[in-house]
Amino acid sequence: MFMGFDGWHALIILGMVLVPLAIVAVIVLVVVRVSRSTAPPASPVSPYPPQTAPAPAPSASDRLAELDRLRDQGRISDAEYEQTRARILGEL
Repeated sequence: MFMGFDGWHALIILGMVLVPLAIVAVIVLVVVRVSRSTAPPASPVSPYPPQTAPAPAPSASDRLAELDRLRDQGRISDAEYEQTRARILGEL
């Protein structure tokens, strides 16, 4: 006997403290689980950059204009000009 308390007194006092704590813990766990299940899912973060559509291929007229510009600037020879022009026109 400790200060007038028997063993069952200690159990009653301990129960009066632990039971409310256990109830609060259960309530907190239920609230956390419910909030997780109703929250919208987080979008996954991809390590890759977003995919973009490839740029459209230049038209034949654009390619021929670029070819004329390169020949006028002297960046390609007349033979290269004729060969590339024939290839572009052949693709039409």
